[in-house]
Amino acid sequence: MKKKMDNILKGVAGAGAALGGASAFSANDVVYAAEIEQEQREEELEELEEQAVELASFSDSLIEEDANDKALTTSEYEEAVQNFSEAKSEYEEALKNFEERDQYLEDLIDAIDKQRVIVEDAKNKIAANRVAANANNYYDYADELANLLIKYSFYQEDGVKEITYSDWSSDDYFVNHVRVEYIDNEGNAQVAYFDYVTAGTEIDATTGLEKALYTDRDTNRNGITDNDDGALIDHIVVVKKTPKYEYEYEYAYEYKSEDGSTLEIIDGDYYIDGKEVDDDDIDKKYDWMTGKSYYKYTTGKGWNKSTEYFYETEVEIGKTATLVGFEGENHFINRIDDFGMKGVRYFSEKDYADGRDDYSDKRKEFKEAEEEWESESEKFSEIESTSISESASAVESASASESASASESASAVESASASESASAVESASASESASASESASAVESASASE
Repeated sequence: MKKKMDNILKGVAGAGAALGGASAFSANDVVYAAEIEQEQREEELEELEEQAVELASFSDSLIEEDANDKALTTSEYEEAVQNFSEAKSEYEEALKNFEERDQYLEDLIDAIDKQRVIVEDAKNKIAANRVAANANNYYDYADELANLLIKYSFYQEDGVKEITYSDWSSDDYFVNHVRVEYIDNEGNAQVAYFDYVTAGTEIDATTGLEKALYTDRDTNRNGITDNDDGALIDHIVVVKKTPKYEYEYEYAYEYKSEDGSTLEIIDGDYYIDGKEVDDDDIDKKYDWMTGKSYYKYTTGKGWNKSTEYFYETEVEIGKTATLVGFEGENHFINRIDDFGMKGVRYFSEKDYADGRDDYSDKRKEFKEAEEEWESESEKFSEIESTSISESASAVESASASESASASESASAVESASASESASAVESASASESASASESASAVESASASE
């Protein structure tokens, strides 16, 4: 570009020099010289004007390129566009894979996160004040956290379609529990029971899981058992309980034959497997040995006679279960004490924090993609805003340069025209002087001859 500009400027300078240079003519070529000179001046002036137009056009192209360089085509902007596009694609893919996003679980996550802060604060207070866990409502707060963790984990089980109720029942320490009522995948109403224990940071070498804190040990010798000591409590562990029931059954009586056919008596009429039979073919009998009645069904006569017997059978048509306690499994994380009576390890606060559940795995991938996209969107917006501002400045600068260039081109043309006029006048004067001198010399020569 610089070389091209130099060539144009040299052309303009050369044309100007030619227009302003002196010309010498002989006496015999005065007329022709004047005509030739006039034509040359016109051609050179025309060439100068063309070069001035070319210079102005080239200046415009430089302005446009300068504006483009400062506009939205910088490498920084292109990189931002690329990052934004990639982050958006990853987010959309993660969103597609996270179709199982469940508002019930999302609400539980918000509630659990808030409750954990409350429980942690209560634990720190009992540790600082050297009092037992029940002194600062620690267990009240931990009870609520346990219930939230239970719903969060249990809801994800394959056999659970909906949780209709989940809350604490009973005030007794050893039978205190969370009762969860739910609907299974077949639409049946079911019940499950849970509880929790406090745990420290000690890990069992065999199971690789945390150990429950003892209820009969005072490790810190502060008069507080380990399970209630805020200095030892690290988190809570939910356990699932095995219920013990007593049942009350409801029965009905049917009459069945040996081949499994059923005799029903409805409003005095007899039906065998749903088909009504003639009353005359049915005889009621009584078995003194068993103390039960039975029915004899006879059809046909002679060699075609057939007899079938239907005996009274007790059939269970329902039962009512009453919870009377829980099984003492005595094996919570290899602990054989009263905590073992509470149930089998199910889900812990630490499991939740570490994302050890199916929903957490899917949610983590989605959240990471969402955060990345939001970050790149923010960066892109900032760069785009800056680029637009720079573009506006570039356009203003280009306009100013364009005006200056146009002014310089006009000045160059005016200067060339003025130079041309001056040269023409000087040339004409020189020609007239030469002609006058030659004429005078001719007259003087003629007079001398005469």
